[in-house]
Amino acid sequence: MTDDAPIHDPAALTRHIETRYHASHRRQLPQLLRLAEMIEDLHEPDRGVPAGLAAILHRMIAEMEVHMKKEELMVFPLIRKGGGPVPGARIAAMREQIMEAIWVAAEMRAGAAYAHSIKALELMDGDAPT
Repeated sequence: MTDDAPIHDPAALTRHIETRYHASHRRQLPQLLRLAEMIEDLHEPDRGVPAGLAAILHRMIAEMEVHMKKEELMVFPLIRKGGGPVPGARIAAMREQIMEAIWVAAEMRAGAAYAHSIKALELMDGDAPT
């Protein structure tokens, strides 16, 4: 799949980000959260299922929504008006939000790694169902 981002037209690029990425996140992430909740509910007694995945996803979705809204309400309008660079304080705040999202993703990966490790140990010990 190619992503034909209009990188040479800042105003068009902001619209592209909103329609291509923000809209997709708003549509797909709640579906992912529902699936995570279903998995946790169905497999709750299984210690190999990463508990808390839905809570981490919920937090990530909330943080992403705040980040996207700030872009849409503060940053993108400035860019569309051709108003020059975005003030440094706003950029610093956005960077901080991006770093938080990276930490949330790392938590999710750690949870998955833990679940896989538990399954591997069960298999080695012969405790896993056959």
